[in-house]
Amino acid sequence: MPALAGAAFGVCGLLFPWWMRRLRHFIVTRTTFGGQRAEFRATGGQFFRVYLVSGLILFTAGLCTGLLIFALKNAGRHALFIAPLPLYLGYVFAFAYVRANTVNLVWNHSELGPLRFQSTLRARGLAKLYLTNALGIIASAGLLTPWAVIRTLKYRVENVRVILQETLDRFQGAHEDTISAAGAEMSEFFDLDLSL
Repeated sequence: MPALAGAAFGVCGLLFPWWMRRLRHFIVTRTTFGGQRAEFRATGGQFFRVYLVSGLILFTAGLCTGLLIFALKNAGRHALFIAPLPLYLGYVFAFAYVRANTVNLVWNHSELGPLRFQSTLRARGLAKLYLTNALGIIASAGLLTPWAVIRTLKYRVENVRVILQETLDRFQGAHEDTISAAGAEMSEFFDLDLSL
């Protein structure tokens, strides 16, 4: 039974990047503005590469943690509290790597009419931001959570650019009676994160 569970986990892990690509494709290509529909050109292989590198980061962090536990096994109980530190740092960096690179992938491969986008998030900068935000939230007993959210959003916005390829004449006004708020209300109802 554990072998079957491991195989199922492995198959789902291999398919997850392609599922994320399909999800992002669905969100981007359903975005319209001024009569123009957005296009999305990222491939499943590009998403797979991001998740593969993050998996290697976690594997390396786990290996370092195991070696540190083995090295500190005779150093006393208190030394073993330090041992999981590489795993925690590896998880933060792997999470930041996935977040930065998938956001870059989505923005850099999306177009909306004459508009192209460029995102330059960096995993190292995002990991540093996550760590300082977490320390601030812990030190303030949660009172600095809004500060951390605004810092993260500010960093993301500062690293996104809109590039105009043609004139904005391609955009046309939409009729108000064709606009529905059902999508936004459903995303609120199911608590879905539809941000790029």
